[in-house]
Amino acid sequence: MDPEFVTPQDGSEKQDYELAASKRWLKKEADGLPDNTTFLGDDLYCKQPFCEQLIQMNKHFILVCKPDSHKTLYEWVDDFGRLGEVGSVIINEWTRKKKLRKQYRFVNQVPLRNTDDALLVTWCELTITDKENNVIYRNSFATDYLLDRKNIK
Repeated sequence: MDPEFVTPQDGSEKQDYELAASKRWLKKEADGLPDNTTFLGDDLYCKQPFCEQLIQMNKHFILVCKPDSHKTLYEWVDDFGRLGEVGSVIINEWTRKKKLRKQYRFVNQVPLRNTDDALLVTWCELTITDKENNVIYRNSFATDYLLDRKNIK
């Protein structure tokens, strides 16, 4: 597939940026991909217009979703947490050298932004700790997939 470069666009007053280039790329290339294609991206892509574009093209997404840029979503997650409605799965695994604890947390159907027309997404978080409870990895995501205890991993 051909790349889409970040370049000044004809008729635009502002400098181009990654998200705009990605939207152009999707218009050109996404129809040639299977409907079950899942797009992965960092927090930059976790914006409602981009997610809606993927959904309209029958594609899926798993995008990093940081608390600083998704305050409304995290307020909902915190509220569900206080109600005891955040799903959680803990899996203990041995690598060849150490024992790891993987904790998955998730909530389905939370708003991506603070508007009446907000897209409802699934939020999930993975935290990996070692046997001394030191955090080795932590990240959270927004996705259009519905998650449960069976498919969270």
